[in-house]
Amino acid sequence: MVKKNDRKTGMSFLIGTVLVLGICLFSAGCLSASPDTDGDVTTAVPSLPGTDWQLKSYNNGTDGMVSVIAGSEITLIFDEEGGIAGSAGINNYFASYETDGNALSFGVCGSTMMAGPEDLMMQESTYLKLLSETASFSAEGDELKLYDSDGKVLLVFEKAVPPAPEPLTGTTWELTSYNNGNETIVSVIAGTKVTLILDEDSGISGSAGCNNYFASYETDGNALSFGPVGATKMFCDEPEGTMDQEGTYLKLLDTAAGYVIEGDCLTLQDSSDETILTFTAAE
Repeated sequence: MVKKNDRKTGMSFLIGTVLVLGICLFSAGCLSASPDTDGDVTTAVPSLPGTDWQLKSYNNGTDGMVSVIAGSEITLIFDEEGGIAGSAGINNYFASYETDGNALSFGVCGSTMMAGPEDLMMQESTYLKLLSETASFSAEGDELKLYDSDGKVLLVFEKAVPPAPEPLTGTTWELTSYNNGNETIVSVIAGTKVTLILDEDSGISGSAGCNNYFASYETDGNALSFGPVGATKMFCDEPEGTMDQEGTYLKLLDTAAGYVIEGDCLTLQDSSDETILTFTAAE
């Protein structure tokens, strides 16, 4: 499950009531150390949790290492609790990860399903595939390299500078994913839009996907709770599952106990610090 300090992922976004399983499959290969490009063995084991990276180049399988398409941005964020998130260029993605020394593997990826220019979609597909083939890593200074089980360089990143956080109040937050209650973070149904706006007078409003809603809220540091929610009473039969999603969303608001903002990503947690709702600032 995605936990506290999950990042974007995220994220604006989407298909079905279940998360979209990307092409990232669990990587079985492991190495005890990562060979560098000149064949030397990296013996130091750098720490990945809490680091942010931006992709510089990748192995496209045909021309070898190529630069990221100009104007596009692919990111990789390692949280402190075994999760990754980021942008694959068009869509946001998230997964788990495991390390053992310099060995590194990623779990099944969840992804949003927005479309984009053909070249960017091809780059995104290649990137996610390369993540699934990752078996080890090395990091030196501001550079991170990921390798396959044969020691071939797959992906080269540079350290990213985290963006300034958006303000909690006055921002229109758009839901990208939520906890469906079955130990799973799922994406918002394609064709629906769920929003959250916190005003300066301790009130919230927004769309739950079909109906508009409103409530009060309280904050104390990073603690956040909402009062009883009122809503309009419309019924929406399309897209399928809209009303179930809306009901789940409003119930999750009632369990909110804290929040974290990282850049344009807002994450709400319950009293156990489990992620329940993830939003991005609407453009």
